[in-house]
Amino acid sequence: MPNNLKALNKFSRSVDESILQRSIPVCHFNPSTTKKAMEIEVVDRFRESSHADFCERMYKSFKSQSAVMELNRRLSSAQYTFPDDNGILSTKFPEQAVCESREKETKSGHSRTDVDIRSLLRLQSNVSSAKPGNLGLKNRLNAHNGIFEMQNITYVSDKANLSAAESECNGTEHAEEHGALDITTPRKNKQPQLKLLFSSGQGGVGQDEFDTFNEPVGVTATPDGKIIVADYNNDRLQVLSSDGKFIRAHDHYSRESGKKFPFMCPAGIACDALGNIAVVEKGKNRVVVLSPACTIVHAFGRHGKKQGQFRGPHGIFIDARNRIIVTDTMNCRIQVFDREGNFLFLFGDKGPGKLNYPCYAIFHEGRFYVTDTDNDCVKVFDTRGTFLRTFADGLSAPSGIAVYKGKYLLVCDYSNDCVKICSLEGRVLSSFGSKGDGINQYCGPEALVVTPQGNIVVSDKLNSRIQVFDLVI
Repeated sequence: MPNNLKALNKFSRSVDESILQRSIPVCHFNPSTTKKAMEIEVVDRFRESSHADFCERMYKSFKSQSAVMELNRRLSSAQYTFPDDNGILSTKFPEQAVCESREKETKSGHSRTDVDIRSLLRLQSNVSSAKPGNLGLKNRLNAHNGIFEMQNITYVSDKANLSAAESECNGTEHAEEHGALDITTPRKNKQPQLKLLFSSGQGGVGQDEFDTFNEPVGVTATPDGKIIVADYNNDRLQVLSSDGKFIRAHDHYSRESGKKFPFMCPAGIACDALGNIAVVEKGKNRVVVLSPACTIVHAFGRHGKKQGQFRGPHGIFIDARNRIIVTDTMNCRIQVFDREGNFLFLFGDKGPGKLNYPCYAIFHEGRFYVTDTDNDCVKVFDTRGTFLRTFADGLSAPSGIAVYKGKYLLVCDYSNDCVKICSLEGRVLSSFGSKGDGINQYCGPEALVVTPQGNIVVSDKLNSRIQVFDLVI
């Protein structure tokens, strides 16, 4: 986290407590020698003024901390600018405030000492000798009502050398030594722990002639944990138990009248909470929704460029509201339908977030996450389909995407033959897999799903198999 330790480094020898801090802007701290007021200039985002009596109380509190005696000595050895006659500084834009303050200092010959306000907040907070677990305080600086509040602070270790905390902020090995590993965002250099539960298909253990795949594409899991695989080149669906045993295969679906329809290039596949299966038939440019017994509930779509029509659709996802989200790949857009297949809206076909051959899209906590395959990135859209941001970080032809434990994104990095673990904000935290045909090796990881048991199923397309893992992050 750059710039987080701007002035803290100056006084690292005098502070005996360390705290891993995030998302607090760097500040300038100028204590007045008259103790009437303190100026707090936040040079990153905002500037707020504080009343004289509040600042005096804060100053006394700071002085009472034994750990800041040396800091106080250094600060008191310099001269500082005074506030106005009322003891209150007017609120201004950061750039104007900083420029005027520095101009006054230059004319008067006074010097400025830069101190990271976070170090003072930390000492003000009276860290106890017991090591708390993980405190996340999401507040802001509020000088007008006399409250200093801290943002996203995680206590690391009291009595720790500040240089160790500085290393923790930069993601070095000291964080683990002092018990500072953030449980919500694993460090990039910490490798996830994988355990292969089973592999099915080519190279796997099978009991039936159907337990072989020919370039499987989509994978999904039923509410009771069964795994369904879209066996693309074999034009069928295969159903496996949660421990990998073959149950049955569907090479067709039927109407209640008994009329049968063969699958044609099944690609994306998804299950709803009732166990109904939505399948993208890429060869027919449509979506069919099937009951668990593989009879038609309804179907929609045909070839074309209009709303509700598809050209080479690929991925499909059913969200918590039972909306059906279809990746209309060759039309370079995402289409959203209700549970009955009625068109709702589309996005991604124009504007700053224009997609180029997207393959998969999911919806999580008010955000659409789309793997924009030919643009080598993941794009994020809001609930109405308005483009928000892009993240890439080394992705090459990203394909399948899923949410893991509600706070991580798993992205199939197809051309790099691995799976990336990302934060919801898009920062790549780690990855697993490499090119090959061994355990945790891939040749074109196409799609993935997280089962109700928390296991991860990856369709290893060009190795014609699926691999199922238990993942510990």
